[in-house]
Amino acid sequence: MKTFKIFKGSEIYQKSFVTFTEVEQWTIYNLGVGYTIEEIQTQPLPENLKLQARQDFGKQLLNEYLMDNDALAKERGYPFTVEETAQQAQKFQLVMGVLPLGSLKQCLDIITVTETDAIFTQERKDKYILELNNFLNS
Repeated sequence: MKTFKIFKGSEIYQKSFVTFTEVEQWTIYNLGVGYTIEEIQTQPLPENLKLQARQDFGKQLLNEYLMDNDALAKERGYPFTVEETAQQAQKFQLVMGVLPLGSLKQCLDIITVTETDAIFTQERKDKYILELNNFLNS
């Protein structure tokens, strides 16, 4: 996990991400364009902050999942049907419950055995598994 300083004018944010790409995506989605991003060197986190970092990462991954769903709906030109929404909600109910708590290993285990479909593609599954593994091994 790396810490980044995100700034534009007098606005300054400090957030932790695994990769530079993740901080770029978060910045554009949450703040917009025109921000400068710099990695900051930090000391190892104390235990209580490690939990906070896991929780923050879990929330970021959940947001990424939702943004990926939005992008897919835009790409195919129509929103998800009621049935598709219900299927995805049922499939990811447990994952969505544990991610914000920082239970990343449990989330990884669940996603690893989750079946793919037209919305939760193998490409997305592999991406989330890679991101979780990168975070857990950092």
